[in-house]
This record gives sequence, C-alpha cells and structure tokens, in this order.
Amino acid sequence: MSFTRAKRALPARRSLLFLLAALLLGPGWVVNEALKNHWGRARPEQVMEFGGPQRFTPALQPADQCVKNCSFVSGHAALGFYAIALAWVVRRRRRLWLAVGVGVGALVGLGRLLQGGHFLGDVVFAFWATYFSCVLVAWWLNLPPREASVEEPPA
Repeated sequence: MSFTRAKRALPARRSLLFLLAALLLGPGWVVNEALKNHWGRARPEQVMEFGGPQRFTPALQPADQCVKNCSFVSGHAALGFYAIALAWVVRRRRRLWLAVGVGVGALVGLGRLLQGGHFLGDVVFAFWATYFSCVLVAWWLNLPPREASVEEPPA
C-alpha cells in the first residue's frame, strides 16, 4: 500500500510540497547558506586547541575565523535530521519517524564529530534548525496540528 493511500497520510501533492519546502528551507537555506557561510566559526580541526591556526569561538557567537562552509551548523547532520519531516507526512507513524530522524542525524553528527569536522553544538543546533524549519513549513502549508492526526470518536 502506498503511503498516499494510507488512512492518515496527507494527499500526495501536499506531502511532496512539504518535503521539498522543508528540505530547501532547513538543510538547504538556513543551514548551508544562512548559517554556515555567514557565521564564521572555525571547525575543530582548524582551531589552535587541536593544532590549527584559528581561534575557538562558542557556538552562538558569530566570528571571523572562517569565510565559507564553516562549522556552525552541521550540514551533514541537518540532512540526517531531515528524516523527521516524514513525521508530518506519515502521521500514523509520527513518533517512529521522529525517532528515526533524531537517530540518523545523531549518528551522522557523531561521525562528523569524530572526523574533526564539527563541535557538538554544531550538531545540536542542526537538529533545531531542521525541526523549526519543518514546523514553519507545516504552518505555512496549514498542515493539521498533531492533535488533529488522531481521529476523535463522535461525541
């Protein structure tokens, strides 16, 4: 059975529009354009504490230690966290897709931490950027709220 025919799934066109808009807004524009290219936070492998030439800066402090494709926030982790968008589309399995998205994003983020590509804060904020992008797109498309996904028995 196709997910578009499932009893609680959104119609296919709205689902695809939501998924595309959430991808373009979250991991696409907010993470990779607005934050990574304008925040200026050096990656762990680039900071003095790990043998690099740049100064460490906290996650929420804009800096001048990087020009493009900087550390804050993790684009790879944001793309992993993007699986949470399926929670808005496949409403019967909302918690499952939230857990899958958090799990995939956390695993990808852990890999980036181990490679020296990101700090933990970069991965955490990648989740929030992706999550709030999904919330904003759901609001924009007027998707039913969470409570509306559960059918109420007639009174």
